[in-house]
Formats: sequence, C-alpha cells, structure tokens
Amino acid sequence: MTLSLSFVQTADGRIAFREEGSGPPLLLLHSLGSSRHAWSGILPLLSSSHRVIAADVLGHGDSDQPRRPFAIADHAACLFEGLDLLGLNQVTVVGNSLGAVVGLEMAASRPERVERLVLIGCPGPRGTAEKGARLAAVRSQLDARGIPGALTDEEARSSYHHVTPEILEQVNADRRKAGSWYLATSQALMAYDVETRFGAVHCPVLLLWGAHDRGQDKAPSFLAGITGARMAIVPDAGHVAQVAQPVAVAGLIRQFLAEP
Repeated sequence: MTLSLSFVQTADGRIAFREEGSGPPLLLLHSLGSSRHAWSGILPLLSSSHRVIAADVLGHGDSDQPRRPFAIADHAACLFEGLDLLGLNQVTVVGNSLGAVVGLEMAASRPERVERLVLIGCPGPRGTAEKGARLAAVRSQLDARGIPGALTDEEARSSYHHVTPEILEQVNADRRKAGSWYLATSQALMAYDVETRFGAVHCPVLLLWGAHDRGQDKAPSFLAGITGARMAIVPDAGHVAQVAQPVAVAGLIRQFLAEP
C-alpha cells in the first residue's frame, strides 16, 4: 500500500497522485479548483478491494501547470499517458464535476481503456446564456492577479453541503494552487460539448448526484443519451457528494463495481 505522494512525468507536465490498495485499478478525478484531497474520505473505503489512484489533473493540486492551452480532450489524453507510464491499460474512472467531464471524454475517446465510469455531479448540457453566466460567476471570484479568492463557510456549503474548518481550509488552499488555471479550466469546460459525446460511451455508467446538487436537473439528458446508464441520488449531500457522504458514495460505487 502506497500513501506517499507520487508523480508521473508526461509530455505536458508532471501529474501528482496518491495511491492506495491493490486489485483492479480505479482512477479518481476531482472537481474544478480542487485536488486529490477531495477523495481523502472515500479512498480508504475503496482501497480494500481496488488499486485506487487519486490524481491531481494538470493545473491543480501538486501537478504541473500545462505548458499550453489545455482542452478537456487534452486532459483525457494526458491522463492516458500517465496510465501508460504506470502500466495500466484499462481502468474504471470515478470523476466529480470537472473530473466527471474528463472521465466522460476518456470513455468516449478511448472506450477500450475505460472499463466502467462513475460520474458524480457531472455538468450537463448548457446553452450559450448559461455558459456565459457561469464564466461571469467564475470571473467574479478572481482577484486582480486572476487567482480565485477564498470561500466563506456559507459559500462553500453550496457545493460541499457539510463544511468543517478542515474542509474549508483545504478547499481554499486548492483554489489558491489552481490560480489562473481556475478560469482557464472553466473556459475549457464551457467549450466542451458534453451531449455530443454521450453516444460514444459504451461502458457501464453510474450517475450520482447529491440531493442538494442543482445540477441533477440535467439527469434526463444523460439517461437518454448514454445507453444503459443508471443513476442514484446521494442523500444529505451537495455537488461534491463524496466529501459530504463518503460512506454512502463508496457503497454505491462498490455495488456498481460488483455488478456483472
């Protein structure tokens, strides 16, 4: 079992990751402005039966900042390169928000390499006005250097639902580390057309939304577009459901992984 921080060097920069357990591999991908720390509560619950790799996508956490403009497809390709260097040909991807979109692109672009896919709070299709409003909201959080400001306890609750001082400290530390890539990655998300990739996903898919995640109103588009996808609602959780309810989310993932 490996608990120390590790790195893998790709052509676009180093990917930082934390690994625990052994068995079939699970790749965990965090939300925008976050890091691998968002999986701290769930990682030990899954590592009893799986090799769990919680990665910082480029521009976040302790990973390098990309050396060029980076689209969602670039993030997917970079992670595949990292998996190659770790000797992993096929994985199950569990992604939250930004990580869910990157996971969706991984499954769509290289279906032979993604065995199963768990999407937690995945952003759904957005119209032009909704995308513009989202980017405006992101820009309003930035200081003069383009760095996202610290969230208050109340502001953090909209995504994390249950917020302890330790969670708030980590959330704000991760936002500072993302720096200017918070906006750049938001722009990449808004430029990505989620709905056009639904038909290219052929692996089993589990959709999870926290009961207090307003994004769950997009669920019908996912269920209509991804053949065989099923969904569940995580009670007493928000957009980052695995932080609020790690035991419940881990249980749903383990049940999904055990299905034939």
